[in-house]
Amino acid sequence: MSQPVFVDASAWVAVTNRKDRNHKEAVQIFRRLLSSSARLVATTWTAYEALTIVKSRLGFRATKSALTPGQSSMQHGPMSGGIGSRT
Repeated sequence: MSQPVFVDASAWVAVTNRKDRNHKEAVQIFRRLLSSSARLVATTWTAYEALTIVKSRLGFRATKSALTPGQSSMQHGPMSGGIGSRT
């Protein structure tokens, strides 16, 4: 079993926001981690921080999509639901 990988708010934001300067690299890393079956972990506070930043930069609609499985535009990214890619 591999070591758990802590995912900071900045990583969630980069995966979510296509305009983030680290978006492409973050998506590549997430894909690699997910394909390796690595266990991704974050604290509740990290999730709050990421969602607050996403809401302030991309709006409520993007934040709601990030929280709604199957409604995310990350269907083309590392996850098919949950935290997702927007604008």
